[in-house]
Amino acid sequence: MESQYTHTYVDDDGILDLELVPTHVSNVRRGFTTWGPDFIGEEGYRTTGTFHIIGPVLVTNQSYSITVSIVGSDNILFTNPPVDTFDLPLQQNVT
Repeated sequence: MESQYTHTYVDDDGILDLELVPTHVSNVRRGFTTWGPDFIGEEGYRTTGTFHIIGPVLVTNQSYSITVSIVGSDNILFTNPPVDTFDLPLQQNVT
C-alpha cells in the first residue's frame, strides 16, 4: 500500500470524471502524466470535462485503489475533508 500518484483536480459540476490509461513502466519516462479537462462548459452550466491519467497502473495482476478527497468548496479549504477509497478489481486473464 504505497501512493503511486497524487494530483489535485478542480471540478465545477460535482462529478469528477477520470480516465485511467494503463501504460507499462518501460513506455513511461516520467511515471504518471495527467491532462484535461477535455472541455469546460460545453454540455451545460459549470460542466467540467474528463481528466486523464496515464501511467504504470493496472498493468499487473495486483490490487489497486483510488482514494478521493474533497479538499474544499467555493474557495474554502475544509479542515477535515471527506475521503473515500475505491478498490479496483483485479484483472482476469482471458484465454
